[in-house]
Amino acid sequence: MNKSIDTLIPIGLIVTELINNSMKHAFNEDNDKEINLSVKHINNDIVFTYQDNGKGFDNQVLNSSDELESFGITIIRSLIEQLNGKIKFSNNNGAQVELTIPVV
Repeated sequence: MNKSIDTLIPIGLIVTELINNSMKHAFNEDNDKEINLSVKHINNDIVFTYQDNGKGFDNQVLNSSDELESFGITIIRSLIEQLNGKIKFSNNNGAQVELTIPVV
């Protein structure tokens, strides 16, 4: 299989899971729902930043409590590990996820 496909499929699954998580858990009826995705090439890495304007992540996600995480967050962590990447969860006026994936 093509190397770029081996990278793009997990990235697509990660973004799909993040959007699904935002739609299920982040938003209430009263706020305007907003999701932003940026992609940058920095040195030898591709950096994806995903952000929504919802309620943000629970402390268990922020503190990497694997035994308490949802199935979706576990999938995201597994996929980024498969790509030899790094992931950072934070709250910044909503949930923010930064994925750093090395360019091979």
